[in-house]
Amino acid sequence: MIYKRKWYSIALVSTAMILMLISIAGARSFAYITNYNDKTVSVIDTTNNTVTTTVNVGNEPIGVAVTGKNAYVTNQVDNTVSVINTTSNTVTSTVSVGNNPIGIAVTPDGTKLYVANDDDNTVSVIDTTSNTVITTISVGGSSPWGIAISPNGQNVYVTNFYSNTISVIDTTTNNIKAVIYAGSSPKGVAVSPDGAIVYVANYYSNTVSIIFAATFNMISTVYVGSLPVEVAVNPAGTKAYVVNNGDNTVSVIDTATNECYINA
Repeated sequence: MIYKRKWYSIALVSTAMILMLISIAGARSFAYITNYNDKTVSVIDTTNNTVTTTVNVGNEPIGVAVTGKNAYVTNQVDNTVSVINTTSNTVTSTVSVGNNPIGIAVTPDGTKLYVANDDDNTVSVIDTTSNTVITTISVGGSSPWGIAISPNGQNVYVTNFYSNTISVIDTTTNNIKAVIYAGSSPKGVAVSPDGAIVYVANYYSNTVSIIFAATFNMISTVYVGSLPVEVAVNPAGTKAYVVNNGDNTVSVIDTATNECYINA
């Protein structure tokens, strides 16, 4: 578990910096950054790159997801999710979930949160109106870690680190609709803006699996840097960025050709 937590703490900064941004009143944007060892979240004003406030949350905060009203943070040791109001930047609720929550994602309409519980092999589903867990899903794999939701809100993709698989959850039924085999020890996962392609970072394979969402078939495998932990796709859908833990690099994949052309 010590080694797993080290991986998580390295990965979370990359995820937060790339993905977790919110625009307030259409004018200013803020980034919410989890500070793993400090039990806090830093709120950064991206217009001037300064920390505007620091919010106290739970023990070993790691995953973060943001809507227009709230930021949601998984606290690994406490088995909770902290709900931060983005106007006041205060914790307004704390939700108990499964053991060792890591990845977290919110549906596009902001009504539900999906939380990957690493030690339970489950995903907790939270109603964001009541801030209560409405169901718990067994993912059918071992050590769920990364989580991403399709832009249409229909599918949740969960990486299972020890099973080398991705579980696909139907958000209408909250049932597992498919299990996809990936590379060795998948961690980060991202979906293209049009929902057509899923990208999975395979930690021990040093690869990214590229999956066609319509059929859940793998269409390509791209070699990247050493020990990739996270992946994100730019808003235009033209590039996928991969954070490599083993050699402190970022690989850039051209999504038109599925070729990695930068590793710096």
